[in-house]
Amino acid sequence: MGVPVIVDCDPGTDDVAALVLAHALAQRGDLDVAAVTTVAGNVDVEQATRNALDVVGLLGWDVPVARGAAKPLVADLVTAAEIHGTDGLLGVELPTSSRVADGRPAWQVMRDVAASSDQPIDVVATGPLTNVAVALATYPELGERLRRVVVMGGAFLAGNTTPAAEFNVYVYPEAAQRVFTSGVPFWLCPLDVTHEAYITADELGQARALGSPGAVLFADVIGRYLPLVARYSGGRGAALHDPLAVVYAADDSLCTSAECFVGVETRGSITRGMTVTDRYSDTKLERNGHLVETVDRAAFVARVLDLLAVG
Repeated sequence: MGVPVIVDCDPGTDDVAALVLAHALAQRGDLDVAAVTTVAGNVDVEQATRNALDVVGLLGWDVPVARGAAKPLVADLVTAAEIHGTDGLLGVELPTSSRVADGRPAWQVMRDVAASSDQPIDVVATGPLTNVAVALATYPELGERLRRVVVMGGAFLAGNTTPAAEFNVYVYPEAAQRVFTSGVPFWLCPLDVTHEAYITADELGQARALGSPGAVLFADVIGRYLPLVARYSGGRGAALHDPLAVVYAADDSLCTSAECFVGVETRGSITRGMTVTDRYSDTKLERNGHLVETVDRAAFVARVLDLLAVG
């Protein structure tokens, strides 16, 4: 089916929506999802893992789910209950799956999937980068086995957790900086582009009308989330932050990107967690990553609706 992919997430409403799309992409043969790993972020890691297990159970998806880091290694955990609820689902009820988490920690699963693959693998990270950073530190050889990391994170115009910082990077800036300076190729989908990847209430109605379990779950969780986040898109709809990263991993033709320097501020008193790029300055810092800059919203939403028809 192609390059094995690990989806590293912190479900979370839009992570749940991203998992629905990852399953559809796997069913279509567009992504070879080898594992789902969880990390503390939107909710604590136990709740994130429970949500991931229940989502894959609802979808009938035979993919391992592995629990990852419970907190940043150098700071207290910050969660986003005000956006996602303490359950991560804003009260949307999922049938409790009988599935249990893989016995290995997330970073070992990353290493094992990479070691067993005959080609370098991809990681799509839609939560804090704690697991990826731990994996790279624990298994130095892993860097050579990662083809790329597609990251939902960062912001360059304005943050959503502080004026300077986007949530995923703010939770553990040191982990993001570790990944961005690791030499592993990465593509960053920041708020600046994900806010343009929004879905309207009418389009959510179209999703729900498809009737499949995945489509209904997608419409339920994003529908609950829409009133809380519509202000970020000027009232137009709900930004599909994590779904964009997952779809981009399968089809980068929906977006434009540029190679540039990307760094993270880890010390500033009001800028901790800020992502900084060097696209146009005279300094011309060494390019270390790729910044996703634009999205064709109409084509993206059409792709999302097409995938939700899968089930």
